[in-house]
Amino acid sequence: MEWETFKKLCSSLRYSAADFEKFHKAYSLAEEELRNRNRLSGEPLIRHNLRVAEILVENKSSPEVIIAGLLHNIDEEELIKKRFGLEILLLIKGVQDIKHLQSKNLRLEADLLRKIILTTLKDIRIILIKLAHKIDNI
Repeated sequence: MEWETFKKLCSSLRYSAADFEKFHKAYSLAEEELRNRNRLSGEPLIRHNLRVAEILVENKSSPEVIIAGLLHNIDEEELIKKRFGLEILLLIKGVQDIKHLQSKNLRLEADLLRKIILTTLKDIRIILIKLAHKIDNI
């Protein structure tokens, strides 16, 4: 998906001009920060972030969730907090926390599940972003 297609999708689902301005601001930052980063397939990482945002838009997520989806692979916490606020930063950090939870040991899976549930209890929107991420990976 390209930016123009994303723009049309947002418009068709009636996101406001103010929301779209925030999306564009987030996309611009993501494009700048992820410019030289690629996925294992060689595809630019920004395309993945844009597809995650697309999935979130299609599911009529809140603007904050969509912005976090656009920014979820960016590690610059202070920059995100300054430009988008603490709420967006906490969503991104929650997604990153789940990303690091992996286990190959069956005994550790219960603890892993507990950590995922605790993260979800903090803000259910974190799981929406992570699910969109996983859907795009499929």
